[in-house]
Amino acid sequence: MISVQSKLLGLAVLAVVLLSAGGCVQGGQRAKDSNDLTQLGMLYHGYQDINKQGPPTIDELAKYTQASNAAAMPVVNAVKAGKYVLYLGVNVNKLPKGAPSTVLGYEAAVPTSGGFVLMADTSVQTMTAAQFAAAAKPPDAKLSQP
Repeated sequence: MISVQSKLLGLAVLAVVLLSAGGCVQGGQRAKDSNDLTQLGMLYHGYQDINKQGPPTIDELAKYTQASNAAAMPVVNAVKAGKYVLYLGVNVNKLPKGAPSTVLGYEAAVPTSGGFVLMADTSVQTMTAAQFAAAAKPPDAKLSQP
């Protein structure tokens, strides 16, 4: 017969395994979000390489993406859905503070809660809301989401 202590120990182990699995799922989602932002940055740079300026609208980026890498459309659609925000019409080669120091996009919750931020050199950084507020933004750029 299994003792009460053995049953409790088994339940405790099961609880730890289930909680760990939830953390793995959350960690996997965070990695996906970071990768999505990197992919958006690469699409943005690809558009600029051809057009000598960043996309003026998210629809223009979507047209470029559909023609050049249709498999990347889900990340562009995530911008359209409001999950991510991009600065539009930016020439990443002419930023006053330089591409590594200038924000190009971010998770929609970043201004209030912090999170992943896409820099204009396609790197992704984690910032607090205060760090984001202080970070360099592209001058005269339009946001994909108001």
